[in-house]
Amino acid sequence: GVAIASNACASREDDPELTKGGIGYWLRKLMAERAATAKEAVQIGGKLVEKYGYASSGRTYTIADPNEAWVMSVVNGKHWVAQRVPDDKVMIIPNYYTITNVNLSNEETFMGSEDLISYAKERGWYNPGKDGVFNFRKVYGHPRSLASDGNIPRKWRGLELLTNKSFDMEKPLPFAVKPYEKISLKDMMKVLGDHYEGTEWDESQHYEYGEPHGAGVNSICAPHNQYGFVTELRDDMPVEIGAVMWLAPRRPCIQPYVPWYLGMNKIPENFALTDHQTALKNHFDAPENIFEKNDGHAFVKYAKYADYVDKNYGKYIEDIRENKRSMQEKMIQKHKEIEKKALKLYPDDKDAAMDVLFNFTN
Repeated sequence: GVAIASNACASREDDPELTKGGIGYWLRKLMAERAATAKEAVQIGGKLVEKYGYASSGRTYTIADPNEAWVMSVVNGKHWVAQRVPDDKVMIIPNYYTITNVNLSNEETFMGSEDLISYAKERGWYNPGKDGVFNFRKVYGHPRSLASDGNIPRKWRGLELLTNKSFDMEKPLPFAVKPYEKISLKDMMKVLGDHYEGTEWDESQHYEYGEPHGAGVNSICAPHNQYGFVTELRDDMPVEIGAVMWLAPRRPCIQPYVPWYLGMNKIPENFALTDHQTALKNHFDAPENIFEKNDGHAFVKYAKYADYVDKNYGKYIEDIRENKRSMQEKMIQKHKEIEKKALKLYPDDKDAAMDVLFNFTN
């Protein structure tokens, strides 16, 4: 029941120490395979980074289990830091580092490389007398990434939607904030489908100038979205039922989220062309036709539908939004009934319980 989301975050490191070429994609894979809790995933990831070095510019992993969440930022080479998200707060991450002040002596809240600060001093990135309190984001982040119009507005918008408060984009945005109420599935889904509607960053002017995905400034729901997902993790039921990923293919602004349960014993028809091992091989050694749209895959239908809606977004979106809202509410309500059915079957017939979950998603 450990979930990991990944954000590329450019670092300023230009002379990384790597062993055997370093580690990249396999870092999140090994954390997911080996960890039983979010904190354990961070500990595993930290050891791997310190042994091999992270092979790309930088990345932040958001790692959650049913009881807590951590944010783990890795830097090209052998440096990393992690911070626990407070239980009563929410954090928003675009594609830059969000961890600021660090206190590694507080092991309940922070973890990281022992030489995180001393290394930064050696490289001339951090001068305590001049810079004041150590700020990981400023010290290790790439200046272009930290100042990007593709990053700052997305974080600002997410914070405002979940707090109902105003934030000044000219000032540093907080690591985490208290939401205006306990966050629901629908709150998360709303944020992931946003294009700055009603704000100065809405370049489509509420679709008056066309669809919102072709704008110059990246919105949260952006042209390159492949899917939106919200992970729901519960510890009051078996993990096969309690861990569920709500998935909206291609564009979360027009597609309702469908629950995919951890315990599902097969993939819905046409959502996988091959098996997991073949997909993993293709990840590192892509076939020549990797970018050809295969009409046998369900995702292509969602992609074509998104293209169709974009041609006249303003005309279609209100009806689509209402249909999506109605379907989403029915699904959220129905999934509770399905879980009760699966929970009743689980003690005596686990396979039958998993079939119930699969049939609902399918």
